[in-house]
Amino acid sequence: MTPLVVQGNEHSPTEFPPFVAGPPVTHPRQFFGRERILKRLFNFLKQPPLQNAAIIGPKRSGKTSLLHYLKNIPTTPPEQLRPGQYSDWLSNPHRYRWVFVDFQDPRMGTQGGLLQYVLGQLNLSENAEGSQPERTGVDMDRFMEIVSQNLHSPAVILLDEIGVAMQRYSELDDPFWEGLRSLATNQVRGNLAFILTAHEPPDQLARQQGFGSPFFNIFGYAATLGPLEETEARTLIASSPLPFSPADTDWLLTHSGRWPILLQILCRERLNALEEGSTGAGWQEEALHQIKPFVTDTMRGEMIKAQVDLVESFSKREVEVLKCIAQGLSNQEIAERLVVAVSTVKSHINNIYGKLGVNSRTQALARAKELGLL
Repeated sequence: MTPLVVQGNEHSPTEFPPFVAGPPVTHPRQFFGRERILKRLFNFLKQPPLQNAAIIGPKRSGKTSLLHYLKNIPTTPPEQLRPGQYSDWLSNPHRYRWVFVDFQDPRMGTQGGLLQYVLGQLNLSENAEGSQPERTGVDMDRFMEIVSQNLHSPAVILLDEIGVAMQRYSELDDPFWEGLRSLATNQVRGNLAFILTAHEPPDQLARQQGFGSPFFNIFGYAATLGPLEETEARTLIASSPLPFSPADTDWLLTHSGRWPILLQILCRERLNALEEGSTGAGWQEEALHQIKPFVTDTMRGEMIKAQVDLVESFSKREVEVLKCIAQGLSNQEIAERLVVAVSTVKSHINNIYGKLGVNSRTQALARAKELGLL
């Protein structure tokens, strides 16, 4: 597979594969979509008081990748981005300090270790007044003192998979979360915000796990991650170093349900087949085999629902036109059979193409058969 080469720094180039399947996307150039959500999130961070937000989504929906994008895009040089990729989200982005906390890392499971890590990421340990925190950690009182006295620029703490913290780490108790809430709301002049990810809204998770801290009620905006918008998914597909045919694009959109990870895997398999010179549709079977372990119940349910909704959107007359197309009839012959004007037939066909996301009769018939319309 031909790698995408971008100058990562002055010493050595950084190579990026065309599609990322499995690990989170960490470089902004490889991140696609979520434009509406990103606009809302960055608007909350443009000026004090910074506002808190929750990113909700099922497993493998791209929550971690979204946090990495938030952290990295504001200061990524334009030459390391895709042509036309928007990056001007914040004015004076170098003023911001970002802390990424991965609660699946067991080192984040103790108060002292976690708070010491956050201070280090905020570059406050050495600047704090008084004695330096010990290597073994710092307690909440000292942490709040250091941050409240020394945080004078915007800071965003990204808490990935907060549900893991609630379930696994007994030291991260109600007083711990209450301290963070007090710090963000009362101590730093609005310069601190939290953005978390979870499978469910944080207040619901807190109730389920027996937490009573008001920290979990300060997230005034919750974004739910689902499939990409069609235009966003098509942009991802079009990023391939070798172009995919319209028929391939339609197949990729259909069988991924526009879920980012599934789309990345399917695109990777199609690109591999093209680079190997494979012909025919054999790559599709392998591609479906590769995504099988990644298809969650939520994704499967969403894809089934989307197909049902699409089928139900077809009128009786549109199905009749499809059947006529399948019989090889011309527009004039369809008009005569259905006793309508040719212009009416053309209008029905345009509607069919739009619903199926295709631009030819051959593609329309293939997609209609997949959906059981024929």
